[in-house]
Amino acid sequence: MFNDITYRDFCSSTCLPQCDNVPYLTLGLNGEAGEVAEIVKKGLRSETPVNREELLEELGDVLYYLTRIADKFEFTLSDVSIANRRKLIARIKEGRLVS
Repeated sequence: MFNDITYRDFCSSTCLPQCDNVPYLTLGLNGEAGEVAEIVKKGLRSETPVNREELLEELGDVLYYLTRIADKFEFTLSDVSIANRRKLIARIKEGRLVS
């Protein structure tokens, strides 16, 4: 079964030593998020549907870098998603976000 721990371990095994540091990984995350934005922008500009295959590939790259950064701080993806859910629920209760 493939879960966030298995994925984390897989990602860790593919990272080159010289690239396995928070500044490099953060820049990688930023670059890949930019590529996601470019795919969406192209769809908006040309008024055509987003290329789902390209988007899926780039979202995978975002997930890779996110996973590596989280691991550097000893978080799992479950930890990240639980913390984010908690934050969003608090915003809803404060009226700063509509559910």
